[in-house]
Amino acid sequence: MVKTVLFLLAILLIIALIWVIPALKATRRSRLFNQPFPWHWAAILEGNLPIYKRLPGPLRKRLHGHINVFLAEKQFIGCGGLLLTDEIKLTIAAVACLLLLNERGEYYPKLSSILVYPRRANSDTLTESSWGQLTKSRHSKVELPSSERKTLHSVERKGTIERNRKHRFYF
Repeated sequence: MVKTVLFLLAILLIIALIWVIPALKATRRSRLFNQPFPWHWAAILEGNLPIYKRLPGPLRKRLHGHINVFLAEKQFIGCGGLLLTDEIKLTIAAVACLLLLNERGEYYPKLSSILVYPRRANSDTLTESSWGQLTKSRHSKVELPSSERKTLHSVERKGTIERNRKHRFYF
């Protein structure tokens, strides 16, 4: 009898969790969606996203809500020495959320982290050995956004293949 009661309680708990978790998620998203959008973010979007100026008021408001939710739910990771700024995160979130303007609910459910890579510029160097042989090597130079103009030199890369390169975006 006790085992049956415990079993039924466990099933009821699982059913409650299946019902409660989506409701809590929807409530949280609704609260985030309706939060006020900072005025300086709108100024950043006007400068970085040309289509933003052409959006009618209701679509802008919906985009603002989607951006608020997206920024709260996704983790941004700067790679290659890139220091992420609010401007970079906001611009990426705005571009992603433009695709969601007329959608409801799902904010790229299989996406949890966004890896942001700096822009790369490659330079080739010719080196002559003591016996006269020329060797060509490639160096990667990383350019950070204009607000943080620094140049980093990465380790010499000879014939390396980057895995999943087609899924990387350089900012």
